[in-house]
Amino acid sequence: MIANLNLGNVVGDLNSSIQQLNTAGCTELAEGVRRMTAALGSSQELNDDSRKEMLEHLSVVSEESAKPAEQRKMGPLKSSLVALRSGIGVAAQLFAVYQGLEHALKAAGIIPG
Repeated sequence: MIANLNLGNVVGDLNSSIQQLNTAGCTELAEGVRRMTAALGSSQELNDDSRKEMLEHLSVVSEESAKPAEQRKMGPLKSSLVALRSGIGVAAQLFAVYQGLEHALKAAGIIPG
């Protein structure tokens, strides 16, 4: 589980950005990040190091997404999305959850559709 990976800061950052997204009215995106966090945390298809790295990338995506558009750093956001997609490509269960997250990012206008 997530707690066993000693990811207090990363999980705290994810929870904070999920709350910010909800507050900003981006509930679909907030739910996508929450689902991806849960799926990564419980995945048996990734080892602990990969799981930690994917959660860190998800944290970058969620933190940047929660910022106003003019303050977003698209380079790190896009790089972390590519890393997420690549890192979970071996995990079939995770990829379906990732697709939902990507759809929510497009629907929120954060990445091009």
